[in-house]
Amino acid sequence: MKYICFILVIILLPLLVLAYNQIQRKPLLDNAAIIIDNTIVTRDDFARLSAEDRPPYRKTRAEVIDSIVTRQILVAEARKRGIDRRESFRWAMENYYEQSLVKALMNEVQETLPVTVTEPEIDRFVELLDSTIHYTAFTHATLPAAETAPREKGVAASIPFADLGTDMKDLFLGLAAGESTAPIPRDTGYVVYRLDRIEAGAAPSLAGRITAEAARAMLLNHRKKEALDNWIAGLRDRADVQLLIEP
Repeated sequence: MKYICFILVIILLPLLVLAYNQIQRKPLLDNAAIIIDNTIVTRDDFARLSAEDRPPYRKTRAEVIDSIVTRQILVAEARKRGIDRRESFRWAMENYYEQSLVKALMNEVQETLPVTVTEPEIDRFVELLDSTIHYTAFTHATLPAAETAPREKGVAASIPFADLGTDMKDLFLGLAAGESTAPIPRDTGYVVYRLDRIEAGAAPSLAGRITAEAARAMLLNHRKKEALDNWIAGLRDRADVQLLIEP
């Protein structure tokens, strides 16, 4: 009798598993858009994958379907070969996950940072486009020295405002002749820039080629990046980092 029961279990177990899988698959089958071998792409998945198709290379519906089918066939082949179980693949996925997570964080933080550009700043930016900036840079080894040392033995420079990097443009926007920036950290210490004078009309004018909106975008992007860098620096300052290897 035990032998007969054992035989029945062997016969019925695969049937029960098959029936269970069919029951589990039924909701997916009812909502299926494409079936490739044993893989079901639901209508919700198809809508999501179709939404990922973006200009300028937007595909037709038939091309989207063909792309999804090809991808799922390749995914199945990769799993059959055990690629998804290899350590190198797992590391790559973990690295990709972390990069995606960091990117999402940066985008979220950047959207919430209180960064503004005023109309007077934009007007000043456009006004200086045909000017040459004469300034002097003073380097110091420490922050206290940069804050208190007399402004002597600096390096003078004269550069058209339009040729300056956006960070330098932003520095000089709010300065009058004779005024200096706050100490700015650099790899070798700190630097202070003093605006010596502004020579209007001394450079080819770009006022007609850089609009107020373009100026706003340049300043806003720079300030967002600067604010984000400062936010990251704050996180690093508060973090407990133990370096147990040689730098």
